[in-house]
This record gives sequence, structure tokens and C-alpha cells, in this order.
Amino acid sequence: DRAVGSNMYPNVAEKPLETEPEDFQAFAAARKKLADSRRAAARAEDVSAALKRMTESLPLHDGSFVQAASDAFAAGALLSQVWEALNDGAAPEGNISVLEPHRWTEQFEALRKTTERRIAAGENIKVFLANMGSIPQHKPRADFSTGFFEVAHFEVLKNDGFSSPEEAADAAVASGADAAVICSTDATYPELVPPISKAIKAARPDMTVFLAGAPAPEFKQSYLDAGVDEFIHVKANCLQILTAMQKKKGWC
Repeated sequence: DRAVGSNMYPNVAEKPLETEPEDFQAFAAARKKLADSRRAAARAEDVSAALKRMTESLPLHDGSFVQAASDAFAAGALLSQVWEALNDGAAPEGNISVLEPHRWTEQFEALRKTTERRIAAGENIKVFLANMGSIPQHKPRADFSTGFFEVAHFEVLKNDGFSSPEEAADAAVASGADAAVICSTDATYPELVPPISKAIKAARPDMTVFLAGAPAPEFKQSYLDAGVDEFIHVKANCLQILTAMQKKKGWC
């Protein structure tokens, strides 16, 4: 699923909205005051009669219960009174687990906030794009990789491409980045990926090496053997991969 601005096309320049703190005790007090005033304004006999009609309609199964319940509320009955009427006078017992509303993007927002707290402290995870060949050759996957890692607000180190695997590997190592992403085309990967990933791992064994794009099945193992740690593409688990990078950094 795509949530523009959260897990797709993130805007790293975006600032969080200012939020006002909630005073839940004041809210609860205001609701109690409203309930008390509603109870005081209602005619007790009208409420009692409406609740009696409601409970009598429940076993009829003729659709009259909904209207009877509506009439009870209209007469001034509170939710607690309706509850008691439907439970033979018993008040609610125990703790009720409240269902809290959640956005499915919260996990991506938390991921980004973890990084932004580190940015405020002067550090970040850096990802170097090992772009190979001309701009048309590497740009589609370089753009995808940039968006992929900026979901967590990682710093992406960009360039216009390298002419040889040695040049790309040397630049990746010299960048001091935490990870490198090899970006090119499927047709060039069998020739480019092994020398780049091997050279990076030889100089920086701790550097994570990604390959942009789903690997062809016949070449996947050779890429892994050469030192590629992970593949990023439209079906990759973005949340899992980015969280693993934060954990490797010791952030969570």
C-alpha cells in the first residue's frame, strides 16, 4: 500500500505539525458535568417507562428494540442506565479496554521520528548511491532508492554515476557511509555487481551493500556470494529493512 509522504515519496524537508497537549482529566470532568445535567433535566418517570419498553421489546425480535432504545435516549436516559436496564440492573464491572484509533502509517512515522531524534543530536545513517553508467542508465533505480531510504529520513549521498566498478567501490568506501546501493540495469548487473560488492566488503566489511531491483533468479546467489546483503524493490519490506538499519546502528 502506498501512503504518499509516509512510505512513498517522503518529503525530508517537511516539519511536524505543532500539537496542543490534551487535558484528559478536564475532558472527563466536563463530560461528567454534562451527564449530571442531562440526568437532572430528564423526568425520572419518563426515563423509567422508556427503559421498561426497551427491555420488553428486546426478546420480541421484531425490530422494535432499536426504536425503543432510541426513544429511551430521547427521554433522557444515559448510556449507563441503558446498560443497567439491559443487564438486570447490574452496573458495568471491571475494566473496559478502549479501542484506540490508529493510522496504519504510524509505524513509518515512528521510524522517521527515531531518525530525526538522532539528526537533532548530530548523527544520521548515510546511504551512498553506487550509480553505474550514464544518468539514463542508473536514474530510475537511483530515484527509487532515494525515496526508499528517505522514508526513514536517512541521508542519501547522490552522484552522476561512475564509469567502472573500481571507481564506484572506491567512492562508496571513501564516503564513510553506512550503506551502499548499487544502481544500474538488470542487463549490466551480472558484470557490475560482483566486483563492486566484493571491493566494498574487502575494504569495509561492516558496510551494508544493497542492490536496487529484484534480482534475476539465476544470478541472485552469485550476488549474495559477492557480498550483497539485501535487495530493494517494490515488493521489499521497506519497514523491516529500514528498522534493521536503525538496529544495526544501535538506535533501537
